[in-house]
Amino acid sequence: MLSMQSYYKEIKMETDHQPRMVKPESVEKPKCKLVGENGNIFNLGAIASRALKKAGRHKTAKEMVNKMFSAENYDEALAIVQEYVDVS
Repeated sequence: MLSMQSYYKEIKMETDHQPRMVKPESVEKPKCKLVGENGNIFNLGAIASRALKKAGRHKTAKEMVNKMFSAENYDEALAIVQEYVDVS
């Protein structure tokens, strides 16, 4: 049985390129209409979470909600939401 280190060395030898990691900035944020909605941060977070889940990003939605709930104030929570979705 190969150790993980040996396994990865073999894979590297079999390929000519290094695996590429996707930068978070290159992942497109899902569009989310928050303008004109009830400004309650829990409502806005729920709308943004649904937009992320609709885009197939369930773990990201959970991460956003957890960060949002740990925010110290409304403005910080809203900024967190805007990090994850393209607000319109």
